[in-house]
Amino acid sequence: MKKIVVFVFLSFLLSFGADSAENPVVIKIQGKPRPPQVSTEPVVEEQGSMMSQGYFAVLPMPSQTWLRKQGISVERDPFFIYDGDFTFLGKWRRALFAREIYTDMPEILKEWQALAQEAEELPFPWETMGSVRLVYQNGNALAELKNREDGETSLSQKIVFKNKDASLEFDLYVISEFLGDVLEVLVAEPFAVNATASTSEVLLASFKLVNRTSPTNLSVNFATNESFVDFLKKNPRRPIRVVFRLKGDAKKTTTIQLDNIVISYR
Repeated sequence: MKKIVVFVFLSFLLSFGADSAENPVVIKIQGKPRPPQVSTEPVVEEQGSMMSQGYFAVLPMPSQTWLRKQGISVERDPFFIYDGDFTFLGKWRRALFAREIYTDMPEILKEWQALAQEAEELPFPWETMGSVRLVYQNGNALAELKNREDGETSLSQKIVFKNKDASLEFDLYVISEFLGDVLEVLVAEPFAVNATASTSEVLLASFKLVNRTSPTNLSVNFATNESFVDFLKKNPRRPIRVVFRLKGDAKKTTTIQLDNIVISYR
């Protein structure tokens, strides 16, 4: 069964208070609810998310004090990719299993550890489909994507584009690949409902994976894509998903890793 896990703050801007319990994160898990922290009440995210129903749990994030000690920014600029080098997630997950956070909330610690141990879940601020997880290489945290037989594998994050003169850079590590495997980079509406691919997403680039040296630093110039420019005109100042989609032979396992994902503007 395809699983989608989305970690969304109640405000589009990421901010943490001094007390972790005062700033919950809404977590959507598509599947069977787990009492008692699960509610079936519809939740609609601010800024127009289509995530309007399902099962939700509310768990607090680390305190502002912990974030400051780790040198992690407590504010998200909506015009840029947040945690594109996975520093926040890497430090958070290590601290979680080292029991350095949530020490005064054993039930919260247990819930977070259960979620973090899932091999196919990557938490805030990313949205995932298929097999996506956080991995470590020489102490560095990266996002790992594997293709699946039951559907696509993708990693995405919503941003608001300042203008059309945007570009994307990222590091790609190819772990295993087969002829015909590609990594697509696209932009898409946030969980568009009943929309065709032509109206809900724009393909920006497609990178072949076979015989590619790792790591490879890749870039995509959005401004040169006329379809993107038109897409942006139709969605001014609206959250748009920047998506990395892995496509490969469903009968074989293709594995890639992504790191240092950066959006910049001229």
